[in-house]
Amino acid sequence: VGLGICIAFRGGVINIGGEGQIIVGALAASAVALAVPTWPSWALLPMTLMAGVAMGAIWGGIPGILKARLNVNEILTTVMMNQIALQSMNFLLRGPMLDPAQVAAGTNIPQSATLPQAVWLTRLVPKTLLHSGAIIALVLAILVYFLLWRTTIGYRIRAVGLNPAAARYAGIPVARYTALSLILSGAFAGLAGAIEVTGIHHRMIEGMSGGYGFTGIVAALFGKLHPLG
Repeated sequence: VGLGICIAFRGGVINIGGEGQIIVGALAASAVALAVPTWPSWALLPMTLMAGVAMGAIWGGIPGILKARLNVNEILTTVMMNQIALQSMNFLLRGPMLDPAQVAAGTNIPQSATLPQAVWLTRLVPKTLLHSGAIIALVLAILVYFLLWRTTIGYRIRAVGLNPAAARYAGIPVARYTALSLILSGAFAGLAGAIEVTGIHHRMIEGMSGGYGFTGIVAALFGKLHPLG
């Protein structure tokens, strides 16, 4: 989430929608994993994580496009999208995604069925919650650094964030890169949701985001909006 916040802030937009993006990313990842539970791990795990990325990108892209095309305040829209994600989760976990075992037992605890073990991330230290998602985060931090400081796309994102008028004068399509900043930010938060559900809970549950959408903002600011920080 912190890496996504770095991209958004560097692009001159503020993403307060990490909570919702985590939720929809986890929902999408859970739905994909439960749809084809017999697939081998080498195919199902990447597809599960990419489902979280894609759904998070969509959830971040909606405020991004509204900001780029209609200049709608992204703080308001991302907060509103959080509420839509939360209510969607409540509906799905009490209806279409409710664990059949809960229905059979009559308990109806709002949670999905257990995800297939093929998508469970490896625990790095037994009897702890430290899993291979930590390694993914470190690798992505390096990749985001290269994106922002070693690629044309990253240069344009930072230019738009520093001075949109100057960037526009230089021929950079400001609206496109404003939207892209929120799309990428949402993608990373969606991946965080997918990793949380495959690495910790192994099922979709209520409250799984744990406030990480807001904690990621704090982490990014403490790191001075630099991915390695």
